[in-house]
Amino acid sequence: QAVAKHLRQIQVSHERRLRAGDIGYHFVIDRAGRIWEGRSLSHQGAHVRGHNSGNVGIMCMGNFDLQHPSNVQVAKLDELVTALCTYYRVPRTHTRGHKELVATRCPGKHMDRIVRAIRTTSRLT
Repeated sequence: QAVAKHLRQIQVSHERRLRAGDIGYHFVIDRAGRIWEGRSLSHQGAHVRGHNSGNVGIMCMGNFDLQHPSNVQVAKLDELVTALCTYYRVPRTHTRGHKELVATRCPGKHMDRIVRAIRTTSRLT
């Protein structure tokens, strides 16, 4: 219930601040590794200003400048990226974190290496 409440807060924030009409990300992975649908894949994301066309937005819940992602969260992120790359026939080398596209701290210092590893390996798990 706490995760659902937090997701609702993210949704309201994105609707107000970004005028996104919903959560800007297509998928959200909580610390327990549960994958939640944010925005439908039938709609363009609203997660990286100026770079939303032709990509899928995935958010992992947490502040990764302050904490490490959970092991199960990383495993589910890797599984989801693998599934999406397979489905859309996109190489994993196209995987990017926010700050590789716009000036931001996101995804945080403890998630940066994971994004790089996902991009450069066939599977983390």
